[in-house]
Amino acid sequence: MTLPVLHPLVNEATARAFDAFARSGSGPPGDAYYSVEARRFELRATDLVLAAPDVAVAPASCGVRLSSPRASAAIDVCGVSPESARRALAVLDGRHTAAEAEHSSGVSPAEWRAFVDGTFGSLLFAPAAVHELELRVPGVEIVRFAGSPYEIVRAYWENMAAVTEAVARDLPAGLASDEAFLAFLRRLHVLALVGESGSSFYRPASPVAFRRGGTPGDLLLEGCVLEGDGPVKRFVSGPRVGAGAVGGAHHHSLLAETSTDRETAGDEDEDGRVVLARADGDPEAAPWFCPPRPLDLRHFAALRAALAPSLSSEDPLPSLARFHRRFVRTHPFPFANQSIAMSLVNHVLRVRRGAGLSHHVLDHLALRLSEAAYERVFAVAVEAWLVVDENRVSRTLSLVERKRRAFSFLVALAAEPSLEAARTLVRARPDDATLVLVSSARGRG
Repeated sequence: MTLPVLHPLVNEATARAFDAFARSGSGPPGDAYYSVEARRFELRATDLVLAAPDVAVAPASCGVRLSSPRASAAIDVCGVSPESARRALAVLDGRHTAAEAEHSSGVSPAEWRAFVDGTFGSLLFAPAAVHELELRVPGVEIVRFAGSPYEIVRAYWENMAAVTEAVARDLPAGLASDEAFLAFLRRLHVLALVGESGSSFYRPASPVAFRRGGTPGDLLLEGCVLEGDGPVKRFVSGPRVGAGAVGGAHHHSLLAETSTDRETAGDEDEDGRVVLARADGDPEAAPWFCPPRPLDLRHFAALRAALAPSLSSEDPLPSLARFHRRFVRTHPFPFANQSIAMSLVNHVLRVRRGAGLSHHVLDHLALRLSEAAYERVFAVAVEAWLVVDENRVSRTLSLVERKRRAFSFLVALAAEPSLEAARTLVRARPDDATLVLVSSARGRG
């Protein structure tokens, strides 16, 4: 079943502009991107802007110190005088746009930029802009782990809202045939990267986005090229996805144990394989996943067949797990595969369970676990991380607390001197272990 003729979905100018944008970063963000709390939400001139109501102003060595008990923040902003800070705060009342507030404040452009850059997302907010996006798609459902909405790249949030709306509107037609499903997925990829306007560019965190660029809607047809007959291969070219133990060696072993799985490194099937390989320039050999190639229509037929039953079966989770694992391993696009896969998963979970999931590290686990084991782990993820709460603030806070506990437990787990000691920790802290998808999976086989 060969692929049909695939026509470009974006015009040449957009394709060139996005490719240049994707390659323009200073380099891959690294693993810390997923866990470091940083402001990534863009403030726009038309946003209504509101400062925390209790900000105290005091001199600092390089400018001004701003603090707010209510916002739990204290910040030194260099290059801004206390008087200029007071003027800025006086007009940041939620009734003026950022442009209007700057114009009426009397603060110099340089001081204004320094003030806004230093406080936005911690003492200074754009609640209407965040609320509008939150209504389109909850921020906690488009990130790996819940956090402040100001940690989400605004273009990504806007684009994923468009993807979410397209899934809700067009999924039935997209499931009509294998060809229709392929066209549907390609359209979602375009929305994820350039939005409805074709100009809302988003660069995924994947290092591939920095190295290879790409065109929205185009499939990744290239295969993984390896050399060598020994246990460690030489990676020559093509797509590869990091398949290391993201939670540490103890966590990975426990995950395999409690899902009654085995290591899949070195095994090969229709969904690709994990190999131990090293490319020229790599510091050392590491586990890498090579997606199945050549890519053809059978892969999209399998994805469609896995997803469709989740809409009507009594328990949608096995079908969703099979679909998600297969999508991640098929890796049909150069990047943004997890975002698209989870948009489809979360649509079904919203319809069937009342809410969607944060992305967690499910895509990494899908590369290393067998299908049966991944179904069990996926069910644990839903049990531990799906929170239905109409109060979106309390829902976010609940998920943030679970994230804090999960990260803390992973640190403690990694510090244990042996696997047996790690098992003891799991028995002592079963609720926290469930948050890293370990303990509750025991006995599910």
